[in-house]
Amino acid sequence: MLVGAVPGDAICDEALLIRDNLRQWGYDSQVYAESIHPALAKEVLPYRRYRCRERGDDFLFFHHSIGSEVGDYVKSLPVRLILIYHNITPPGYFKDVDAHIHEQMMRGRKQLEGLKDHVLLALADSEFNRQELSKVGYDRTGVLPLPFDVQRYQTPPSEEVMKRFGDGSVNILFVGRVAPNKRQEDVIKTFYYYKRINPRSRLLLVGSSWDPGDIYLKWLQGLVAYLGLADVHFCGHVPFEELVAYYRLADLFLCMSEHEGFSKPLLESMYFGVPIVAYSSTAVPYTLGDSGILISEKRYDFIAELIELLVTDEGLKQRIVAKQRERLREFEKEKVMSILQGYIEEAVSGPAYGPRGMHAKEV
Repeated sequence: MLVGAVPGDAICDEALLIRDNLRQWGYDSQVYAESIHPALAKEVLPYRRYRCRERGDDFLFFHHSIGSEVGDYVKSLPVRLILIYHNITPPGYFKDVDAHIHEQMMRGRKQLEGLKDHVLLALADSEFNRQELSKVGYDRTGVLPLPFDVQRYQTPPSEEVMKRFGDGSVNILFVGRVAPNKRQEDVIKTFYYYKRINPRSRLLLVGSSWDPGDIYLKWLQGLVAYLGLADVHFCGHVPFEELVAYYRLADLFLCMSEHEGFSKPLLESMYFGVPIVAYSSTAVPYTLGDSGILISEKRYDFIAELIELLVTDEGLKQRIVAKQRERLREFEKEKVMSILQGYIEEAVSGPAYGPRGMHAKEV
């Protein structure tokens, strides 16, 4: 059960993958959501249609990432509840930007605290998130990394995008929702300096905003104008074949985000052989492991020089890319589903109902 089912969303993709694997392992399994994109109407059911079996021995996975009706609903169900925590962005990032999102984040935080006495097991998709669960008071926790489906990314890239941006210029890429915690302004400021090192370069910012009239998006566009920058492209939400094209075109992935629960685009960059430079915050170091390049200070001029070094030194670039591809193996869907299977086997052997009585391994 999740809040929103949207094609291409990392949480939704994981829920569907877990469903498919559960069915292969002999369990009946279905995905339910509060809001459902029309394209998934045959794959996902409205959450109110869920009915517990009379025996009361259902397991329910609840994917939590934001305040929702579902977050309150699951507490009332006589099921063995397993939380999968994808992190909730600190509400303060949205206080002066979007009152509605700020309220949803506040609600999500309260729901996270309120769920701890109702779950059998709390799984987080990163060690950073697991530590947060422990701080809130969850005493049975584990890590279930976000699985990466290699086959999905073998989709042919958009020819239109490849033709438009495949002109030999250096393409710096960031993929992520346009949101204050992602700090796209720091990516833009770094590009300001890099443009002076290499005028034949562009910045590609891929990702939707919470709202078409988003204050933060307008502010970013104003910053680009103020700096007199050319070749900054706000691409918005893009179809999957276009996303593949942007990764294939990218010379470097630059992440300056200050709050991430996992960051799937880091895995996507690993797969496409795009060297990563990322600000060391929250879950980013846990996702990268010993791959990519982590920076501890946002010195834009320094980072711009580092980008130029990675772009021009082919040997260095290939060493970085090789480490990233090695790291990606830890997130292969088969390996992650094997970890999940271990948690399920432990849960099945536990009590018929109730959050207590089961000890989960901390990872």
